[in-house]
Amino acid sequence: MLHTHIDTRSWFRTLSVSGLLLLVGGLIYIYLRPAEARFIQWFPGIMSGKGLAEHSDLFYLVSGKFASKFILSLPSGLWAMAYAAIIIRTWYGQSSPARFVWYFSIPVLAFGVEIFQLLGILPGTFCPWDLIAGLVGLTLGALIPLRFMRN
Repeated sequence: MLHTHIDTRSWFRTLSVSGLLLLVGGLIYIYLRPAEARFIQWFPGIMSGKGLAEHSDLFYLVSGKFASKFILSLPSGLWAMAYAAIIIRTWYGQSSPARFVWYFSIPVLAFGVEIFQLLGILPGTFCPWDLIAGLVGLTLGALIPLRFMRN
């Protein structure tokens, strides 16, 4: 049975937090990673490597061994958190069997990219830190809408 009441306040909060997570993850990915990031290679016409190379020094300023692993993996965790929050908020309380497909898509996307990189199906470098960031992100992301729906 579908809910007929739409809680616009919790929707707004969930979407606002998710949008912020996506934005911060994107900014970290673009400005705090080395200029050789795969994203730049995938979209050379959209993003100029020259413009990003100017900011790649930021990566080296904040990088130590742990810091560099953290910075390189943080976007994955933030994006997993945003996706989990939106999917959980969308399907929470719904009785449609489709909700299980959407719930299952959360870990598939969070971990699938890394597994496909490990298998050579997707370009990129497999990183176990990205798996950890994805797990933390999807766990915390599931809590965001639950928190907002209670208030």
